[in-house]
Amino acid sequence: MIQANNRMMDRLEDLFQRQQQFTSDVAHELRTPSAIVSAECQYLKKYGKNIDDYTESLTVIERQNTKTTEIISQLLQLSRLEQGRIKDDFEYSNFKTLIESVCDMEPLQFKKQITIYSNLDDISIYMNVGLMAIAVKNIINNAMKYSKNKSSIKLKLWKMKKTMFFLK
Repeated sequence: MIQANNRMMDRLEDLFQRQQQFTSDVAHELRTPSAIVSAECQYLKKYGKNIDDYTESLTVIERQNTKTTEIISQLLQLSRLEQGRIKDDFEYSNFKTLIESVCDMEPLQFKKQITIYSNLDDISIYMNVGLMAIAVKNIINNAMKYSKNKSSIKLKLWKMKKTMFFLK
């Protein structure tokens, strides 16, 4: 009974630490675009002199607002998943196509001149496309974020028996 209680307490402590890390990560991710928007507004107040200054700053603000909106959308999706409210959003879809489209839309690839080498089997799976896109985007974005300029990333997708594998 004592051992079972200790295991339960260990699991609760682990879950609490994961929740704290998650909260910290979310705060960090939201703080960055917010700080950039604030800096752009302060810059405009102090140095904005012509329409080009305002247009450039509004472009930056719009980009950061889009990032914030994406983060909030991802949090809402995770919340709905935890509450079991998105079961109807599952469909058969091609995972290879999803990975390729996420890679094509990743701006860091062009900014850092990263080459992507891929060996992706053509696999369709039953998935929530929106949630899977979030997961793949996070994997790809982190790979690029922590890669050096002009480096490469290798992606592999294959199926063995009834298990699918995706490696970065």
